[in-house]
Amino acid sequence: IGSSAYAKVGTVSGTSISFGSEVQINSSAGQVSVAYITTAGKFCVYYQDSSAGYPSAHTEARIATISGTSVSFGSANQISPTSSAADELPNYGRSAYDTKNDKMIFTWSESGDGSHAVVGTVSCTSISTGTAVNFDGESVSADMGVVFDENVGKVFISYKADVSGTNLRKFIIGTVSGTSISFNTEDDFGPNNASASKHTTVYDS
Repeated sequence: IGSSAYAKVGTVSGTSISFGSEVQINSSAGQVSVAYITTAGKFCVYYQDSSAGYPSAHTEARIATISGTSVSFGSANQISPTSSAADELPNYGRSAYDTKNDKMIFTWSESGDGSHAVVGTVSCTSISTGTAVNFDGESVSADMGVVFDENVGKVFISYKADVSGTNLRKFIIGTVSGTSISFNTEDDFGPNNASASKHTTVYDS
């Protein structure tokens, strides 16, 4: 509804689905990503707070709790730093749940400062974050695909980077340790062309 973000609980019966009442997550949200936290039985909803440009733009996350056909949300937790310039606006963020370390992984990109990731620790409906890591100096120019591979205990990120006017399909692999995340060197998968666009990823268990 406009730029507002809402959620509702769906109940599946055969090939039909019924819904409970909708609940507003944020009145001005963009690029919403949802992850399920298995240990807590809750959802983490991550999004860009687009209520204003810099110096107040940032990404944030809220923890959702389901009861019957209703969903409720805790307070918003800021994830990315607050932007201080137009080229620091956080965009194209995605999230994934690390089932091995019981952590959330949040990503975002800034046009002037490359692509970032940070580890989040969830306690009830609060989220604390470690130190953000710049995993690629080039900015992402479309949605990222972020997924956790529980077999090897690593996160896989696919994205499109605009490198000197050329669109590169790239990927990188990250490893969580405590509240930190480290990455190998990014690589690209082709062909690289102007039509390289949005990305998503799925883990085949």
